[in-house]
Parts: sequence; C-alpha cells; structure tokens
Amino acid sequence: MSVRNIDFLTISGSYSEHAEVVQTFDCAALRKDDMPNTFQAAAVLLIAILPGALFTWAYEQQVSRSGSHVADRLIRLAGAAAVFFVLYSWILYDWYRRFVVTGNLKAGKPLPLWIILAAAVMLAIPWAAGGFIGYAVRARQTWTKLLTGPSPSPRAWDHLFGQQNLKGWIRLKLRDGTWVWGAWGGNPTASGGSKISYASGYPEIQEIYLADTAEVDDAGFLKLKEGSGAPALRGVGMLVRWDEIVFLEYMEG
Repeated sequence: MSVRNIDFLTISGSYSEHAEVVQTFDCAALRKDDMPNTFQAAAVLLIAILPGALFTWAYEQQVSRSGSHVADRLIRLAGAAAVFFVLYSWILYDWYRRFVVTGNLKAGKPLPLWIILAAAVMLAIPWAAGGFIGYAVRARQTWTKLLTGPSPSPRAWDHLFGQQNLKGWIRLKLRDGTWVWGAWGGNPTASGGSKISYASGYPEIQEIYLADTAEVDDAGFLKLKEGSGAPALRGVGMLVRWDEIVFLEYMEG
C-alpha cells in the first residue's frame, strides 16, 4: 500500500513538472509570435499619425498658430491624419496583402525599392498640402474659408498683420503721449536697407517691430522732406509692446 502511494506521488510529480515545462514553452512561443503583431500595431499607429503631423507642421509654418491650445492642435492634427488615412487606406491594404499576409515581412525578406520611394511620396504629399493650404489662407483666398471658417484669425491684431504683401504706414500713440509713424511692408528705409517690419502672431504677446520710423510734429502728423514731399525717415527702427500703445492706425500707401 505504501509502495503504491509512493509510485503514485512520483508519477504525479513527474507529470506536474512536465506540464509546467510545456506551459512555459507555450508562453515563450506565444510571446515570440506576438512580436510581429506588436510591430504591425506600431507601424499602423505611425502611419496613421505621421501624415497629419506633417500637414499641421507645414500649415503652421505659413500661418500663425491660431487655436494654439493643446486640445485645438490635437483636434487639427487628428482631423488631418484621418483624412490622409482614408485616402491611403487602399494602398496600405494592398501592401498588407503583399508583405504581411504572404509572410515576407516576418521572414525578413528585403522590401523592394519602389515601396520605399512610394512611402516617401506619401509623406511628402501631406507636407506639401499643408504648406499650400497655409499659404492660401495667408493670402486670404476665398475657397480656404471652407476649411478655416469665415474668421480664422483669433485676434484683430492677427487679422491685420497676417495679411500677405501688406504695405503701408503704422501710426501709433504711446501711453506717454508720444506719436510714432513707422513704415510697414515694402517701404524702403532711410539707409536703403532691406529690413522688414514684423508683428508677433498668436499666441505670443503682441509686439510690433517697425523697420524704420519717420519724423513727426507735436500733433502727430508726418514731416515731409522739402522738395520731394516724401516722409522724412529717421533711419531708426522701433520695437513696441501692445501694452505701451493707446491706439494704432494703419494706412495703405
């Protein structure tokens, strides 16, 4: 009786050890099989996000970062990514059938050169589209309102200084009573230089840099050169913050 019990315990222990070894082997194999799936999931995530990120980056190079809060920018990025993912889905599915279903990717076979070139083109398209649409928005082309809405600029400041090829004169009255006239756009400076006036965009603090300023009288009107009647430029630029300004006037010309 005791011998039988010992034999049973020995056999049971051997079976338990064998089952543990089999179970360990199956888990290792399962982890190994999951590696391609993890790679595929990461690749799909990258393909889904990267075109939208390139579009947003190129778009914001051309226009101010209107709606620049994190949530707004994520919505813009996600919307662009969704559009390009839909446009590219049939191509991605064809590649999935060619290289994943057939086992070529898992076997480590080299990808053909054409697929690398095609991937580069697929990344260049959203970058070029973002730059083109951003340029058209800055040029105030009518069709862009379908994408941006009727009032894309977050502030009146950005609406004025975000215009393309803006050329004229800026008249400022500062809080201390000083009058300032500054050239904006393509007006030449007194020294004949090529400095360009600049205004900061949203969401940065409103600042304006005037590449050249003109002489003014006590009433705040321009002094003109004798004979030519042109504004008497001083050859001095000026950087002004909005909190130092009482009001600002813009005049074309």
